Formats: sequence, structure tokens, C-alpha cells
Amino acid sequence: MSMSSYQNIPQLFAAQAEKYSDKTYIIFKDSEYSYQNIYQKSLTIAHYIQETVGVSQETSNIGILVPNSIEYIFCFFGIFASGNCVVSYNVMLKSGELEYQIAHSEIPILFTTSSFYQTLVPLRDHLPHLKKIVLIDELGKEEKPTPDIFTLEKIFARKGKVESSSFANIKADNAADMLYTSGTTGKPKGCMLSHANLLCNLQTFLAEIKLESTDTNLCILPLFHVNAQVVSVLATLYVGGSLVLEEMFKPKSFIKTVKKHQCKTFSAVPTVYNYLNTMKEHSSGEDLSFMKACFCGAAPMPVEVFRKFERNFKAKIIEGYGLSEGTCVASVNPINGERKIGSIGLCLKDQEMQILDSKGKQAPSGEIGEIVIRGKNIFKGYFNNPEASKEAVRDGWLFSGDMGYQDQDGYFFITGRKKEMIIRGGENIFPKEIEESLYEHEAVLECAVIGLPDKKYGEKVVACICKKAGFSIIEKEFIKYLRSKIASYKIPDKVEFFQELPKTATGKIQKYKLRQEIIGDLQTVRSCKVDLTIPYRWALGKAASKYFTETKLNQTIYGSYADDEEIVGVIPKSFDPWSFSECTRWKKLSDEGTLHSFTEIHMEIPGQKFKPPYHIGLIQIDGSHILFFHIIKAQNEKDIKIGQKVKAVWEERSKRKGDLFDIQYFEVL
Repeated sequence: MSMSSYQNIPQLFAAQAEKYSDKTYIIFKDSEYSYQNIYQKSLTIAHYIQETVGVSQETSNIGILVPNSIEYIFCFFGIFASGNCVVSYNVMLKSGELEYQIAHSEIPILFTTSSFYQTLVPLRDHLPHLKKIVLIDELGKEEKPTPDIFTLEKIFARKGKVESSSFANIKADNAADMLYTSGTTGKPKGCMLSHANLLCNLQTFLAEIKLESTDTNLCILPLFHVNAQVVSVLATLYVGGSLVLEEMFKPKSFIKTVKKHQCKTFSAVPTVYNYLNTMKEHSSGEDLSFMKACFCGAAPMPVEVFRKFERNFKAKIIEGYGLSEGTCVASVNPINGERKIGSIGLCLKDQEMQILDSKGKQAPSGEIGEIVIRGKNIFKGYFNNPEASKEAVRDGWLFSGDMGYQDQDGYFFITGRKKEMIIRGGENIFPKEIEESLYEHEAVLECAVIGLPDKKYGEKVVACICKKAGFSIIEKEFIKYLRSKIASYKIPDKVEFFQELPKTATGKIQKYKLRQEIIGDLQTVRSCKVDLTIPYRWALGKAASKYFTETKLNQTIYGSYADDEEIVGVIPKSFDPWSFSECTRWKKLSDEGTLHSFTEIHMEIPGQKFKPPYHIGLIQIDGSHILFFHIIKAQNEKDIKIGQKVKAVWEERSKRKGDLFDIQYFEVL
């Protein structure tokens, strides 16, 4: 039976497990797992799922809330083998976001870790469909297991397995994989992909890339992302290769890992390439010429970053394009043919891509319009959201929301997101062009260009820049630099400097969060009749679940250590900003601290129940090293002084939600 004859992922895995048997499929933390080993474990998990939810023509959604690990792989293929649909949740989500997605997806079973279980405990009353939680590890000794708790170890101790003959009952059009959109403009939507979607995209993508069974590939992206699932996990399975799975991108050991395993490919976002470019350890260059390709997707690659990486590392970047609704890959630059730097390449075979103008007509070569895609890779629709599904797919065409153009040779180029296009005084401005020019400046580490409301012009252009260490260049110098690069109407009205730009777990810069950090809630701003300029940023970014769980349940503040240094951060991240390693050490802190600075605020902050004006202070919690913002309460401004001790005043337990405002405010002692 040829690969194209398989109608679902379990049939493909069964064939590869028989063909490659004891060959290593996954390498994780220097342990090797064969095709047959992973396949057999997936059959055991599938049997447990079928015993729990039954065997039916109706596909159930089964959830995974697990970081990159071999256990994730077991569960991923186990859900496929059970004939049900994998729903992978972003492990960086806060409790409220998890509550929404788990409830919305209506899962009866969730595979997760003991640490995430603690986050889920307060949410159980709001998750009526969730009947069983399977832990990939064990609960702590102080925790009491409940009847709805099971463990992966107990599943593997059972003898039951599904029979491969049952895979013939899994239809090609059945929902196989569901991923939630980022939800930047509203509630996240569950994007449903079928077995046929996945297999079609694998076949067309691999026909261009030419991976082989002798290749070892590397996965550094999170497994809840479609790129990691399709381009790394499933593509390697499809060709019978081996895959080195990392918990995350680890800059300090990344090149060593690639060389150690002689990895032929990896897939990453532009942020990763840019970070590697700036590392002192690789300033003299590295030789990765043995690699077939370094894939780049999820966000447009700045041309300067592209060129510098290839020059420093002697490796070939293959830039492509796709989105979850199109399964993963829609276009790619040829691996052996002509690559056009800055382009997202040519449309894959068995798919169609067009550029539509504002009237819905195909745009001429070189004219900017919206990218639309058609083919067997187009998703089934959004789960329980037929209206959004109809809006996304019209007459068989998927409307991507991305703006771009096609050149005379058929290569596609992205100019930016449709919703990110800035209209300043009637002129259409695409941020990518300005960002490309900024990346050519030696002082720019990262940048993003956004539009903000403006009374006179409708929108104004703001450049958000993260500078490289050692550069003290100011706003006027950047403006002067850009005047020789781009038209005057595209010159930013303002340059904002950041220590770091907010990103998704896959490294994509979150422009909507940049807007929030500069001006707060955009809906509030748009309702105002005047320009708003606020000289500070109040957003704190995503914090680890440990922090929010402990503040909500136990009125306790926790900080996290950086991996290589004795630096305690508050609010803690799930990875530390110095080494990009996972935070595994925690420190219980006081709820008192020292005030380092403060300012009076006259704008309402979303989530804060008090009405302005009030004071925001920069506080260092006792025992921590990182400062963070919170409301300071005093009788009047004269009572507040820098250097004073402050203490947290907590919300009543019944009203605590597991967010920043579980602490109502800090009072001056």
C-alpha cells in the first residue's frame, strides 16, 4: 500500500512501526524510543480512551496539556489510534484562558501534569464535560487523589490494546487534530483538521523538501503548535526518519545539539534565528553546511536576519508560509531551485493561492491584496462556530487575513496582516516594510511597527524597538536613519524602546500586547475623543501558573529562579529571560516589599476595580530581584515616598480569580 493510500494517521503509523520496528523514532533527553515502542504505547492509551468514552462514529475531543516530552508523543498518537480528535492546549495559558478552552472543547479526558492539575482544581466546577484527568506523572505525597484521577503509569500496566484492524473505521474526513487560534481579536477558536488534511499537507510538503528515512531532524517548537506537529513530528514519521525532541529552544546548547545528532532540518520562527545571530558564543561563525534546510515560518523573516544567519552559520534557510486553517504549509521556497529572499515561495502542488483585491478580484502581478488558499488542506471548520467558519472559507477559498503580492515568477510575498495595516491620513502603510529597514540598523535586536489611534490622522505609526546591548541610540537618530530608507508618510511618529517584546510561546511578536503596554485597553482608547499618551507601561506579561495558583488559593507570593543565576523574578515566567531555560526552582516570598518609584494614573486599567485617579508603584518584593508594577494606596500623594516599605492587601478568597488583582493593592507601612 502506497503512502497516498492511507486514509488516517493510525494506518500510517502502523505501517511505519512494522517497517522500521526497532529503529529510533524519537530522541528525548538522550533516551531513544523506537517506532515499535511508541506505537505499542499509543495502542494501550487508545484502549483506555475507548473504554472511557466508548467506541462511536461520533468523534470525541481528547485534551493534552503537557509540555514537550516523550509522554506528549505517547498521548498524541494514542488519541489518534483511539479514533478521536487531539486537542493540544498551550502550556503558557493562564487559568482563565485554560478554563475557556477546556470548557469550549468539551473534552471528557485530559492528559496533563501534576503541576497543571493544581491549576485545574479551582476550575473543575466550570468544566462539566471533563470526567477523567490522566497525569503523566504522580501527585505529590501531600495531595489526595480523587476518583477522576488516573496516571499514565497505570494505563501502561494494563494489558488492553486496540487492534490495528479497527483503524479502517476511522474515516479520512474525521476530525483528527484541533488547535486553538491565538484569539488576538476575540475568543480563541478551535481549528479542526481532518486526517485527510494532515496527510495531504504532508505529501505535498515532503514532495518539495525531499526528507529521507536516513535523516535526523530537530524539534524545538512547542508541540501544541501545528508547525511542530506537522513539519517535525508527522513529517519525520512519514519518511521513517528520527527526531530529536527538545523541551524548548535552548540557545546555549542549540548548536551543540544540531552538531551532535547531525540534524538535517529544524523549524523555527524569526525570533530564534535573530537570537542565534546575536549570541557572542557564535560571533566567529559555525559550520552547519551539513544541514538540508532550516525552515522558517509562523511570521515573516526580516531579510537582514536571513542573510546574517546564512553568512554566520553556512546553512540554508527555506522560508515558507501557512496557517492552522490551511493545516500548516501552503507555500515554500524550493529547496534546490531558486530561492527568493524575503519571499514565502511558491504555492505547493495540489493547492491554489491567489491575491484578491478589495473588490474580491484577482489582483495583477505586483499589486497588494489578501492571500487566499484553496485545496484539500483547508480545515473542516471551527468547532461549534459555524458563523466564523463561513466567514473564513468562502466559495472554497480560505481567506487568510494576510496581505501580500505575487511577482511575475509566481513567488508570493507578505506585506503584513490585514488587521495590522495602518491607515494614516488615508495612506495605507504596511508595517513589514518599516520593520525591514529597522532590522538593517546595527543597534536593532528586535522591532515591531504598530498603529495607534490618532485624532488628526486616524492612526499614527509607532516603532517598538528592543536595542542590542551597548547601544545608546535615541529616538531622533532612528527617525533620521529611516528618512533615507522609506517615504516620509511612513516615518514613525513615535519610537518606543522595550527591554523585550511580548511574544507567543512560538516566538511570534504579539503586536496587540504592544498596543496594550503603550496605551492600555484599545477599546477604551477608541471611545475617547482625544489623543492619549501614557508615559509608562503597566503590562506585566504572562506569569507562571504557580504564581497565580498560590496567590488565589493560599494568599502566597512565589518567585522563580533563573537557570544559571541566583536571580529571583516576580512575577515568575515559565522560562527565565536570561537563559531561556525552563524554571524548575521556586522561592516563597514575603508579601512586603520596597517602593522604587510611582506615578499618578488617570486612565482605567482593565481588570482593576478601582476608579482613577490612583497611583502605580514599581515594587521590589522582599527576596526578589525583579521589579514589578502594582497599585499603591495611601491617603494622599504626600504620604508616598520612594524607599518606603509596602505590604500587600489581599482580595477576599471567594473573590480571588487567579490573576494579578488577587492582591487588591499595596499599602504604605
